[in-house]
Amino acid sequence: VRGDANVVWDFDDGFSPRTVVIGPGEAVPWWNYDPYGFDVTVTFDNNFSFDLPDNQGQGVVFPSQPGTYGYHSNWGDNGAVIVNVPPVVAITNPPANALFPAPATFTIQADATDTADDYVSDVQFFLGTSEGTNLLEDVYSPPFTTSVSDLAAGTYSLLDVATDSRGAPATNA
Repeated sequence: VRGDANVVWDFDDGFSPRTVVIGPGEAVPWWNYDPYGFDVTVTFDNNFSFDLPDNQGQGVVFPSQPGTYGYHSNWGDNGAVIVNVPPVVAITNPPANALFPAPATFTIQADATDTADDYVSDVQFFLGTSEGTNLLEDVYSPPFTTSVSDLAAGTYSLLDVATDSRGAPATNA
């Protein structure tokens, strides 16, 4: 579940969702909606903890350091918050401000990388004009390339969006 999710605890079901993926420095809202009126203490592997009284919530901001932050409750429930760093993507071909004679045919290539505990799941290639932006192709494995053919004379922009396996996007234009 991406970072805008709330983590809710109740005695019968524990934490829901148990695992949340967020970006560096984002907050996770925690709520205790226990039907029996129990309070819960949430303790992380690094010994940071906080109490959630019944029918109350608390936002917890996580560090910018990527990693998995496991947690458990005083009632034996557990889960994890994964701080995910978005991928890095760069258009490597054609070079910026390239000029082609019309009708133009060329290959668009992007380099996309991510951290060691994650991978780039896809790169979307977009072609922009004064009338809007259109998806050219969604490429799911390296090399991240697509082709444009018979492009009419004009000014165009290229946009690539890389998404990692945990759903974090990165954009390069």
